[in-house]
Amino acid sequence: MSTDAPTLHGEAYVAQFLSENPDFFLRHRDLLMQLSVPHEAGAVSLVERQVKALRDRIRDLQSQMIEMLRHARENEQVLSQCLSLSLGMIESSSIDQLIHVVRTELLREFRCDALSVMFCQVDVSGIIHARQVTHDQLLNELGCGFPDGEPVCGYLDQRARKFLFGDLNPDLHSVALLPLGLNAARGVIAIASREKERFSPQMGTVFLQLIAQLFDAIQRKHAREGHVRASAG
Repeated sequence: MSTDAPTLHGEAYVAQFLSENPDFFLRHRDLLMQLSVPHEAGAVSLVERQVKALRDRIRDLQSQMIEMLRHARENEQVLSQCLSLSLGMIESSSIDQLIHVVRTELLREFRCDALSVMFCQVDVSGIIHARQVTHDQLLNELGCGFPDGEPVCGYLDQRARKFLFGDLNPDLHSVALLPLGLNAARGVIAIASREKERFSPQMGTVFLQLIAQLFDAIQRKHAREGHVRASAG
């Protein structure tokens, strides 16, 4: 006769194991969330309600964490693009080259479909891809005074689209307006997309504001240097 303890199988083994390891679910909380403990009478027990509520809460937290990680990755990518754009602007040697850098980077790296640069205080003679307008004309056509000095994002109406981009881009639907100076006193950079929600009114504008401020500072530097060279000549 064998003196070994009888071998348990199936549920009996599980029951014995749990009785010998009462802290098992403390060490494996994820398994506890997967248990189903219905009430014997058919009604949902209080414990089951609590477990279900906790399980739902964990799912919500997991979803929030995934969304936060997605935004973090997107912000990291945008930051890298902004750094590349900033270095290109700093290394530019003229307003014309500055605009070229901005057009190239924004259209290629920032998923934009059109870009327009309008100056109110810069002579654009000989400058490619820039227009000169009065400040009053700019504010009247855009219907925006930039009261906070921050970029404005939103949906393009026909009048603003024609003013900014002419008749060649009828399929542009959203735009980000980057003011140059207080209340866009020195002009505006407009970047547009065919996607209606690309530049929605709810989107953050921190990176856009940094781009606008750096562009404005560098274009003023180039304008001063150009004036000095012209005077010396």
